[in-house]
Amino acid sequence: MNAFPLWSTAAGCIIVALTIWQIFADLFHPAAQASLSEWISRTLWSALRKSKSLAKAAGPIALVCVILTWIVLLVLGFALIYWPRFPGEFVFTNGQESRFVSALYFSVEALTTLGLGEITPRTFSMRFAVTGEALIGLGIVTASVSWIVLLYPALSRMRLLALQTALLSELSMDAGPPRGSRHQLDQLAEKVQRIHIDLIYFPILYYFRANHHKSSLASTLPALIRFSEEATGGDDRDQFSGRTLRRAVEDIASLLRRRFLGPGPEDLHSVLESFAEDHGEL
Repeated sequence: MNAFPLWSTAAGCIIVALTIWQIFADLFHPAAQASLSEWISRTLWSALRKSKSLAKAAGPIALVCVILTWIVLLVLGFALIYWPRFPGEFVFTNGQESRFVSALYFSVEALTTLGLGEITPRTFSMRFAVTGEALIGLGIVTASVSWIVLLYPALSRMRLLALQTALLSELSMDAGPPRGSRHQLDQLAEKVQRIHIDLIYFPILYYFRANHHKSSLASTLPALIRFSEEATGGDDRDQFSGRTLRRAVEDIASLLRRRFLGPGPEDLHSVLESFAEDHGEL
């Protein structure tokens, strides 16, 4: 019996520490693979991507699930810390209650800073622990809101690039590529590089499937390769801009293969084809 407080507290501290580390990795070091958010996102994507309607909700669902997982793990971890100390180190306004259920409920109260007052800590150590959990709860709220606020502008940039590429592709099919289009090619290369950075910092973006093929990066990336090839017929500056655009697409294709698509052919067209297939564009 004497070992119970020790292992329960140790288990709780380990869960809390690992969860905080995962939150830090998801928010501040997203380039590291095997993070909690990546596992959740990939699992949901594998389960939902075969259904066209459900696949469109995979990204938002993954985002909500990641945040809920942070909360559940922290609540459980602190509940295990409080559990051995119930009821002796706490005051109950409605009489003594079930130990683990009360610890779990109190942990939810502390993390959400709700503080209804039915249970209050009696000892200094528990007051300190409760204060720490409340601060972590406030931090999660702030981090989650900031994550969402930064995520959706990045998603908008991805959709905008796809729509612009689709429009230029349609125009070039009708009238052919314009001469002296290096400025347009340079702009496209810059936007591709920006999306490359967005996918590094927000890998969950990959799992947001577009509602229309024109706004899907997976369906429009091959057109960028065509633009770069058409530029070979221009002057030296057009050719240089075309090569810059192609290299930008090659870089983002390398990231897609390495981070999201897994083993397979490494040539550019095969990677783009796998990307389109994974997003239901083939």
